[in-house]
Amino acid sequence: MQKIYIMFQKLFFNLVKRFRHSTVPGWIYLLFDIIIFLITFTVAELFAWRLQDGVTWTSFWVNLIICGGVTLVLFYVFKTYRSIVRHMGLNDIFRLLVACLLMALTCGVINFLNNQLKVVPTRTNIIPSYRLVLMLYSMLGILLLMERFTVLYIYNQYFKRRRREVKVVIYGAGAAGVIANNALKQDTHVEYKVVAFIDDDTSKVSQHLDSVPVMKARDV
Repeated sequence: MQKIYIMFQKLFFNLVKRFRHSTVPGWIYLLFDIIIFLITFTVAELFAWRLQDGVTWTSFWVNLIICGGVTLVLFYVFKTYRSIVRHMGLNDIFRLLVACLLMALTCGVINFLNNQLKVVPTRTNIIPSYRLVLMLYSMLGILLLMERFTVLYIYNQYFKRRRREVKVVIYGAGAAGVIANNALKQDTHVEYKVVAFIDDDTSKVSQHLDSVPVMKARDV
């Protein structure tokens, strides 16, 4: 058992060494997103089976086709799988959540139109119910975010190149100080840690800039 563990450990670290500076292809993220969707859909359908009558395997597969089609189209429209996860920001998170919201709204509109036009009897559960849609895309949004934060954590723990840390103090808590702080963050060889901003303007002292305290020169 220990030999098997050592073998997998060596394999893992060889993969880390080989791909630590590579960008994961978008199709891999898309594949994982689809797998998460399928798992989430199955869980939501199981709850639906317990909470309402008339759910059958036929309704399961039809709902899967409808929800799956909507999900794939909006994955493609919003290009959620093309984000570089290690550089994920608020815009990427917002785009992912908006995509999930529109998926839910689209499936809800399909249900609403069916109820108005009476294309398929509601009792057959062929069209995704509001309960199923709400449950499905709430869980999907949460799990997709968890997936990306997990990838980001793994990258920072095992793949990110370790840089020498240097503590620095920036003089000026204005626009120039912000520009200097951002420039230091972009350095690929040294990890600069800004421990304080120095400013003569007393109105800025004791405040924080990018979570770093602004101090007087004599207090440093």
